Amino acid sequence: MLLNIKLLIAAFIIVIFGPPISFAFTPDFNFDFDSTSIKIDTLSKLLSDMKRISINNSIISDSIYFPDYSASNIFIANSTFYGSIDLTNCKVDSDLHIVNTDFYKPVRFTGTEFQKSRLYFINCRFHDSTFFNEMRMHGAVSINKCEFKKYVTFEGSTFSEYVDFDESVFEDESFFRSISILDEGSFYLTIFNQPVYFDGRELQLNKVSFDSTFFNNESYFSGGLIDCEFANTDLSKVIFYWVRLQNIIFEPNVNPITSNIALATNLDQLTFNENPVPLIRLYGELKRDGFYDQAMALNYAVKKRQNEISFREGNYLTFLFRLIFLELPCKYGYLYWRPLKWWFNSIWIFGFIYFLICRFGSLKNSIQYTLIPAAYDKSECEYKSVLLSETLFSYEPKVKYLKYIFRNLRILLESLYFSILNATNVGLREYQVSRLVKYLRTKNLEYLPLGVIRPISAIQTAISAYLIFLWLIFFVKGIFE
Repeated sequence: MLLNIKLLIAAFIIVIFGPPISFAFTPDFNFDFDSTSIKIDTLSKLLSDMKRISINNSIISDSIYFPDYSASNIFIANSTFYGSIDLTNCKVDSDLHIVNTDFYKPVRFTGTEFQKSRLYFINCRFHDSTFFNEMRMHGAVSINKCEFKKYVTFEGSTFSEYVDFDESVFEDESFFRSISILDEGSFYLTIFNQPVYFDGRELQLNKVSFDSTFFNNESYFSGGLIDCEFANTDLSKVIFYWVRLQNIIFEPNVNPITSNIALATNLDQLTFNENPVPLIRLYGELKRDGFYDQAMALNYAVKKRQNEISFREGNYLTFLFRLIFLELPCKYGYLYWRPLKWWFNSIWIFGFIYFLICRFGSLKNSIQYTLIPAAYDKSECEYKSVLLSETLFSYEPKVKYLKYIFRNLRILLESLYFSILNATNVGLREYQVSRLVKYLRTKNLEYLPLGVIRPISAIQTAISAYLIFLWLIFFVKGIFE
């Protein structure tokens, strides 16, 4: 009975509408419509209980509007659309498969949200403008082997799962402004014959591969690139303008022009899998063109990756030596000011360590300072040695807790002063910076570490000498480059 009612409705529609369009609704039956203009929403009640909707070998001559569907799958194949397709501000909960289909009018998917559903365009041809703006894709998206003849834009769209544009061709300008690819993406063998724009403040590309991508015209990248890959591609026409890089695999066949990548931030985040030649070549080009800081960033990127490879190959001693003495202190000369910063911070750290030992340790672990009298001062004819743990200010307040505070403050200041002497104990024979520091005090004092403080002060002196030496090398090198 229900089947007869549906057949009567189908016959009525055939009488009202008149060019052949074939819709196959499975698993129930097939419909043949003759019409010059079809709006799918007029059939929504009829299709409400269908599990699968397919449009095969059809020619549709007028515009089509897709409403919200409850069907589990929509399949369009080997068809031609002479009218526009409009799927604007909809919430779609069904998969959409479009294969080997031509679109001669604009296609709009603006503001549409695919709720855990998948979108596939396979071997399709878009002869007019295409708009995929402000889309929210919670399922996979695959646009493979498609050809876009006119302007195409994906502005402001978000892809929560895998998306790929493999082997597609973009003949006109393409805009991927402020898009977010949150999972993975691929542009394998994708061809951009006109400018393409991956830009916008909110642009975020995560784990996107540009492997063997063809940028045949000027292309622009700005925004955030995270865990992306540029491999086996020509980047000579690509402009990285204020792009934020993070862990980018960089192995192109042709490097970008130095002025087109010099303004990118975090160049030290470039890396490689097995082939360091593109980065080494770009390092030389940047250095030749006067971008010294950018060249040092690439030098650090190459050295860091080579050190990771040496660890993977089992060269643990080499890995630890480079990590401790070259990478952590200055990133192989990239951050030449970092050793000086570490040296300054070490003064405070070791000074506080000396204070704790002198204040709370035993008398055997202290700092002894000796007052050396001046030759002209006959009132001080003897050397006076005092342990820092027992030192007092020349003025001692009568209030007990103030006396306690003043005593600890004196020990802290003397510990910092001793730390400064150790940190500046660099030079040659009598030409040492610590001698200049001593002259800043009115009294001539000599300090002698005791107990456990002796090896600690030796360690501080060695660290300070190395940090200052490292800073001088790369600072002077940077001046003369």
